Amino acid sequence: MAVQQAHIVITGRVGTQPVAFGNDPQHSGCKFRLASTRVYRDRLGQWQELPTTWITVKAFRQLAQNVMFAVHRGDPVIVSGALGNEEWDDAEGKHHVRVVIEAATVGHDLNFGVTTLRKFEKERQPEPMQPQPMQPQPIPQAFENPAPEMPDAGPETLEAPEEPEDPMDPGDPMG
Repeated sequence: MAVQQAHIVITGRVGTQPVAFGNDPQHSGCKFRLASTRVYRDRLGQWQELPTTWITVKAFRQLAQNVMFAVHRGDPVIVSGALGNEEWDDAEGKHHVRVVIEAATVGHDLNFGVTTLRKFEKERQPEPMQPQPMQPQPIPQAFENPAPEMPDAGPETLEAPEEPEDPMDPGDPMG
């Protein structure tokens, strides 16, 4: 019998700074909240927004380490992975469900900017690094965005809604 998984691809902006969880000192996993807001042009050519969907994204092993280093609150990203739910009952007996993507890949959405990939050698693991702010680089004229202006949900406009604490996820500081 084949196991079926709902593999999806979603774009959006990182709503919370990625947070490591687990007992492994090399960051066995990390998670962040992703805000995805569909936009479209109406009949008059005006941009319209639908309500924002918030999804928890979890990454594990090397992907988690790379996300912790390269992804920051407000970044436009593309995430692909297995869609699922996490369910638990809180201390008052209230049942909770949250939608989660177990990420297979996470990358910056190049519709909104450019990025540089730094590869790691296979034999050696990267040393845990603290994210450093990137210095803006001039964008070559060939890369200037010819697309029409779209509403920008920058980091200052994103506020991730609070999630209730999951008692079955004790090593997870984001609850």
